Amino acid sequence: MKKWLLLTLTVFGTTLFLIGIFNFFMDSFWCFEHSHRYNSVQKGTNERQQKANYLYFTTKKYDTLLLGSSRTTYMNRHAFKNMDVYNFAARGMRPQEYITYIDFAINNCHQPIKTIILGTDFFGYLSYGLFMFNNAPGIVKTTQTPYYRWKLLFSFDATNNSIKNFRDYYHQRNIDRYDRDNVKSSFPHPTDFTGFDERIQSDTLGYAQAEYSSKPNPNFSTILKEIKTKYQTKKFFIYTTPVSRPLFLQLIKTGHYHDYENWLRDLVNIYSEVHHFMYINSVATNYRKYFADCNHAYSDTYTLIAHDISATDDPSIPKDFGMLLTKENIEEKLLELRILNGVQ
Repeated sequence: MKKWLLLTLTVFGTTLFLIGIFNFFMDSFWCFEHSHRYNSVQKGTNERQQKANYLYFTTKKYDTLLLGSSRTTYMNRHAFKNMDVYNFAARGMRPQEYITYIDFAINNCHQPIKTIILGTDFFGYLSYGLFMFNNAPGIVKTTQTPYYRWKLLFSFDATNNSIKNFRDYYHQRNIDRYDRDNVKSSFPHPTDFTGFDERIQSDTLGYAQAEYSSKPNPNFSTILKEIKTKYQTKKFFIYTTPVSRPLFLQLIKTGHYHDYENWLRDLVNIYSEVHHFMYINSVATNYRKYFADCNHAYSDTYTLIAHDISATDDPSIPKDFGMLLTKENIEEKLLELRILNGVQ
C-alpha cells in the first residue's frame, strides 16, 4: 500500500511539475517575459486578463497608454512616432472600463504614462451590451492576487491555451494572433473576393439588430469627463475608429445620424480635439482594400491613423481620410460631414 501510494504521489507530482514547466515555457497568460519561437504565436483568449498580466509583471516602461475595442487591437504600437505605446485594447471594450485600466497602469503597474490615446467607437456611445464585459475591477484584482502567476501555471485554462498556442505554431496559424511584443497580426488581404460583399452586408444587418438597436448611454459624457478630470495633467489623443461604407449607411438607416453628431459634439466638448475618421471617405468606400470585414480595418489601415495622430509624414494617407474636429470648427465640420455622408 505504501509503495502504491508513493508511486501514485510520484506520478502525480511529476505530471504536475511537467505541466507547470510547459505552461511556464509557453506563458499563454503573459505573466513572464521570456520569448522564443514556440511562444511567438499567442491567441488572445482573454485579452483583458492577458494584457493586465503583461503590464503588471513586465520590466518594460511605457509612456503612452492606448485603449479601445477589438478594432484598436490591430493597431501596431510601433506605428506611433516618438511614443512608447502599450496597447491595452480588447474585444468589446467600452468607455466605462477605461478608468479602471488607466488607474491600474499608472498606480499599480507604476508605468510613466504621459499620454493616453482613446480609440473611440460609435457603438461605445450606445447602451447595447453596456455591461457585457464590465469586470475590469475583477481583472486587475486577479492579476494582483498573491502568487497568482505561479498558481496559474497549474491551471486548466493555462494548459489548454498553451497546447493551442503550441499547435498554432506548428500549423503556422499566425493570423489574428499576438507576438511577444503585444502586436496583433492582421488578417491577410484576400485575392479572391467571392462572397466578400455578401458577408459585409450580413455583418451590417447584425449591427442593425444588435449594437444599433439601442439608444445612447446617458452616462457617456460623465464617464469620459471623469477620466479627463482625474488625469488632466496627461496629454490625450482621441480618434474615432473608421468603418466601411455599408456599415456607416446602416447607422443612417437605423436612425442614428443625430446620435452620431451628438457623439462627436460630446467628444470635442470634453477633449477639445478629436481626430475623426468615421465618415464616408475613400477608405470607407474602398472597403475591399482597407477592411477585413464591415468594421475591422487591416493593421496597415490603422497605421495610417497612427501616423496621422503622431504627425508622421506619410504620403500614403488618402487626402480625404481624417479631419481634426475642434471646439472652434465642430459645427462647421458637422455640416461638411452631412454633405460627405449624403445626409440632408
